[in-house]
Amino acid sequence: MAAAELNVKRAALRGEWEAITNFYNRHRRRRMLGNDVPVIITITGDTLLHICAQCGRTDVLKVLLKVMPENVLRAKNKEGNTVLHEAVRTGIVEMAQVILEMEEGLLSSRNVHGETPIYWAAMYGHKDMLLFLYFAGRRRTCTTTTTTTSMDVRRNDGSTILHAALLGEFYGNN
Repeated sequence: MAAAELNVKRAALRGEWEAITNFYNRHRRRRMLGNDVPVIITITGDTLLHICAQCGRTDVLKVLLKVMPENVLRAKNKEGNTVLHEAVRTGIVEMAQVILEMEEGLLSSRNVHGETPIYWAAMYGHKDMLLFLYFAGRRRTCTTTTTTTSMDVRRNDGSTILHAALLGEFYGNN
């Protein structure tokens, strides 16, 4: 793990958002093409937002979203995971809510395996997150003018969210 990556992860875990935003501003000047391309800071293609989500730091994520261009939310790492995928993995509904308020299109984003955020909620057994994403998707479907909005719950290999929940043995748990 690179020293810069480790320092940013430590800062995210500690809630040191000033250090993180300073890191972002320093690297943006060096490695970005204007403000439109997110800074990738890990070998797996994670951005600062991915790291904040992975660390469960909703507070830091909120601060970063104020200083970063909105399109950085759409950035995917090498596995095709968005910031919303990473937020779902933590099970922190508030974080997913903050992300979807800025970029509701992430609800139907798929990673390289064809997994959507709602699929991940089932796979990781996060019932509250699953319900939140389901109802967010229903609201989005009701408010869009087309019926093509989809939260497909089937992976590339054909597995459904029911398969994910059963394989993870998350059935019948409260």
